[in-house]
Order: sequence, then C-alpha cells, then structure tokens
Amino acid sequence: MTQETDTTKQDVLAGRNILLSVTGGIAAYKSCSIVTALRKRGASVRVVMTENATRFVSPMTFSALSGAPVQWNMWAERTDEALSHISLQDYADAMLVCPATANVISKVACGIADDLMTAAIMAATYPVGFAPAMNAHMWEKPAVQENVALLRQRGYWFVGPEYGRLASGAVGGGRLSGQSALLACIERMLVEEKPRDIDLTGCRVLITGGPTREFMDPVRFLGNPSSGKMGFALADAAASSGAQVTLVSGAPASAGEALGFGGGFEVVEVTSAAEMLEAVRNRLDDVDVFIGAAAVADYSFVQTSAEKLKKSAETLHVELQKTPDIIRSVSESPQRPTIVVGFAAESHDVLANAEGKLKAKGLDLIVANSLLEPGSGFGTDTNRVTVLGADGFRSDLPLMSKYAVAVAVLEEVARRLEKSSR
Repeated sequence: MTQETDTTKQDVLAGRNILLSVTGGIAAYKSCSIVTALRKRGASVRVVMTENATRFVSPMTFSALSGAPVQWNMWAERTDEALSHISLQDYADAMLVCPATANVISKVACGIADDLMTAAIMAATYPVGFAPAMNAHMWEKPAVQENVALLRQRGYWFVGPEYGRLASGAVGGGRLSGQSALLACIERMLVEEKPRDIDLTGCRVLITGGPTREFMDPVRFLGNPSSGKMGFALADAAASSGAQVTLVSGAPASAGEALGFGGGFEVVEVTSAAEMLEAVRNRLDDVDVFIGAAAVADYSFVQTSAEKLKKSAETLHVELQKTPDIIRSVSESPQRPTIVVGFAAESHDVLANAEGKLKAKGLDLIVANSLLEPGSGFGTDTNRVTVLGADGFRSDLPLMSKYAVAVAVLEEVARRLEKSSR
C-alpha cells in the first residue's frame, strides 16, 4: 500500500477532473449513476462515448447529468466548449472506461485509435482504468484475457468484473463492478502511483462489522449509530480479491444489499457482543485474516427484563458490566490468524489511543479515525484514516470512500501475508 503523507481533510475526489468513457455494452446505463456520484463528491465530470454506446444511452442524458457537453464523434464540428482527444490531456486527472467492452480492451491493447475514445486513451497522460463488463464466455476467452494481461503490464488499472447475474439471465463472471468498487478505483488512481492488484485467492478472511446492541428489555438497548458500511465494504472488497469471506455483522444482510454490497460472501447476523464473540470463535479455525471493524458496545446490562419496563419512577438506576473484548480474544487465541486487524474510532487523541490499543491487544494493524471530523465516522460514506502497524508502519490516507479505505487496508494485509509466506 502506498504510504501517504497527505492529511488533507478534503475528499480525494473534490475538485478533481474525471473523464468517464462509456462503451457500447448493456451496462452503459449504470454509468449514469457514476456521473451523479462523482459530482456529489465534488468532482468535475466529462463524458466521452463510442458511437455504439449512444445506442444504449443518449448523449443528452450524460450531458444533463454531468452539466457538460458529451463527445462521441471524432469528425463532429468543434465549438470552443468541445473537447478533442488532445485537449483531454489537459483536462483530466483520471479516466475510467465504464463499461469496458472486449472490443475496446482489444483495440487499446493493439494500439488502435480509430475513434475519439480510443484516441483519448492513447493520448492520455493521466491514469486510465478499465471496468470490464461482458458475457461470461466472452470474458473467459484467451484473447480477452491476454489483452487484459498486456494492459495490466503497461500500467492500466482494472476493476472487476464481478461474478453474478448477467443481462442475459445467466450467472457467471463478467458483470460490471458495483458503484462503490468503481469509485474506489478512481480514488486509487488519484492517490496511488501505480496499480496494485490484491490477490487473496485461497485466503480465509473473517470480519466483524456493524453495531452490537445490548438490550435491557424488549425495546430498550445500549448501542451506537454504526451503519455497518465499513464491514460490508471490507467483505465485498476481500471477496472481489478472491478470498473466502465470512462477515459477522450486527447490521442485517439486507442493509448490505441496500448499500450495494452482499455478493460473494457469507453474512452471519448477530445482536449482542456475546453473540458476536461466539460466532467468531465458532469460525476461527483455519482463518488467515481477522478484521475487527465492528462497533461493539462496551457495556451490557447486569439485569434484563423479558417484558417492557414501565416508566414509573422519576429516575432509573441500572448496573452495567463490561462486554467481552472480541479482538483481544482473537489475538490471544491459540487459533490466532496470521494477520489480526483492529479499528479505533476515537473522539480525541486519536493516534495515541489507537497506538495503545495496537500494543495492548497484540494486533498487527489498526485503522484509526476521528469520530468528530466531518465526513468520517458513523453513518458516512467516506472516512479519513491512519493505518498503523506493530512494526512501525504508518499510512495516512486522505478522505476516501469506505470501499477505497477497505481496499487500502487489504493491500497492506495482502503485502504482509505474502511476506509471511516467504
């Protein structure tokens, strides 16, 4: 993982110029939401299309969404506002080809620049990423795989495709990656110097996420406002990297699906800290990586009621007891995974408190963030974190989507796994 020293609190996408290149595949319509998401986070977006792409989505749609002219015809009469493949060199900070068809991938691999989009890709002086989307059998063809491998060698970025239900109704590889993964790819292109593929094939990853709730009676509980986004993002990114993933979550699987996650990994739903600990212990055998991203309640009620307590007295005195320390339990277990990662959400002295937890709990890595910083903490789509290692490693990441944070954490996990296997 690239070690970053940029501690800006501004979203990594804010103020950046992104070129979205849309090709002629059925997934072209999904690019509309990417334009909206990028602009929502402060990016300026321009769209370039192939002629075939205009058969799926009209240029007018992308122009309305981006607030800028859309170009697709190399030979159209130019105006002062129009963008040529040469002027695009000066405009963009990064380009994402989404969706990327087998045709466009093959053209670029062969150095063919016979339309505005491929000419812009060939003339690009900024990072270019491809988000493949096509029929599963087409994706698996040696010609396509060889072209993808060649482009990777040349420094192009790739995100996906995913395994799932395709437009044809068949199930297989070739589905366009989800919005979170696509945005994370763009963020990584802006932050990292070069593509870093994460290969966790054959690795077993156990993750905790979401809040725990400690009930006093059937309707009242101690808890926190965690949405579970970070846990779902970690699980999704790990599964996309080839890992066998289990997420023990205080947030239901339906919450992950609503956030655009939920494919390719098992979700075990729990409520309390005790239930989460039991679920983790029952699944710890042969786990390579444990990531504790759950917001576990620190205390539970000593006495609980099976019936709703009536509001009668002016004051209510309750006795609390500590809940089990799940991450410490895993770290000290005889079945300790090779890598144990914790999270530390703090309101003050963030790094000092995180370093204390890192040492006290015997972790390999800890991911620290401030609960008070805008755009970070509970319920947000973004986070700004510092990753600390027991060996002195430190990486300060800018404000990024939680999916991009997940990818950055997994990059470092993969690096350490590879190092430990030598």
